Amino acid sequence: MFKPFEKITTQRLALVKLNDQDAEQIFEIRSNPTLVKYAGFAPYTSFEQATSYVARIKAQMEKNELGSWSIRLKSNDECIGGICLWDLPEDRRKAEIGYDLLANFHGQGYMQEAASALIQWAFEEAGLERITATLREDNIKSVNVLKRNGFKQKGDSQEQTQVGQVVMMVLYELERNEWANPK
Repeated sequence: MFKPFEKITTQRLALVKLNDQDAEQIFEIRSNPTLVKYAGFAPYTSFEQATSYVARIKAQMEKNELGSWSIRLKSNDECIGGICLWDLPEDRRKAEIGYDLLANFHGQGYMQEAASALIQWAFEEAGLERITATLREDNIKSVNVLKRNGFKQKGDSQEQTQVGQVVMMVLYELERNEWANPK
C-alpha cells in the first residue's frame, strides 16, 4: 500500500511531508514565469493559490492518493523546492514523479539528490513497479535528472497545448527491474 513517508534524509537534504509553511516557497516558485515555463500552468498571481494548493495536496495525501514533500537543506531547514509522486492508479503500482526548485539552487545537484532518494524509497519501500515523468522535451535540466536516475524515453514526442501554446511532450519511464540500486 502506498503511504507517504514523513521524512527521508540524504547527504545534504531532508525530504519532509508537505506542510502549511511550504506555501511561501511554493508561491515563490509557481509565481515565477521562468520557473513555471515547463510546468504546464500559468504562473500564480496570488498567495492564496499557493495556500489552496497546499490544502488540496494535504487532503490527497491523507487519502494516500499521492505523496508530496518539501525539499529542505539539512544545514538550516530552508525549503528550496518540492518533489512528488502522483497519478497513482487504483493498484498503486506506478506513479508519476514531479519536482521543482527555487532558481538560486539550480545547477548544484540538489534535484538529482532528492530524486534519487525518492526513487529508492518508491521502489524499495512503497512497492512501486514503475515511475513515469511526462515533460516538455526542451526541459533539458529535467531530462538530465531523469536520465541520471536511469529513466528512458518511451515513444516519440507528442504535441500538447499548454497555457495557450503548442509544445512537444515526451514520456520517460523507469521500471523497478531496470533500476540500479545505488547502495
